[in-house]
Amino acid sequence: MRGGGLPPKTIALTFDDGPGARTIELSHYLKEQGVRAGFFVMGKNVRARADGEAILQALVDDGHVIGNHTWTHPDLTTLTPESVVSEITDTDALIARFLPDGRFMFRPPYGALHAPIFAALEASPMSKYVGPIDWDMGAAWTATTAADWDCWSKT
Repeated sequence: MRGGGLPPKTIALTFDDGPGARTIELSHYLKEQGVRAGFFVMGKNVRARADGEAILQALVDDGHVIGNHTWTHPDLTTLTPESVVSEITDTDALIARFLPDGRFMFRPPYGALHAPIFAALEASPMSKYVGPIDWDMGAAWTATTAADWDCWSKT
């Protein structure tokens, strides 16, 4: 797992934890606005929805990219390395065919990752993932930033 920063003045719009009830609506809206985004999905949420795989296909059709956000959204630093690999592998089994350009991106829930887990991922077939894909804005509601989950809890 490896990666780097973005060029200056580059913004990456990402959404986590889906797919949800309004993912397709959001996807179509962004496409209409000429905006491409990254959707980091949870395997259990794809599997829980009868239209889960259709949503993934809609995201790809609208020009967005899909990333792996684990199966159940655990704090990976509380799991064994084997359990972490399983979380990512199980989601990979669902989303790999929706990554036509081979962009295997991984975002750990809560941004939680440490050296033993990183090493276990590097030693597994999941080393194909680039990551961790982190964020530098939107971790909480402040005067200058917002996170969707934090915004909803304030209303």
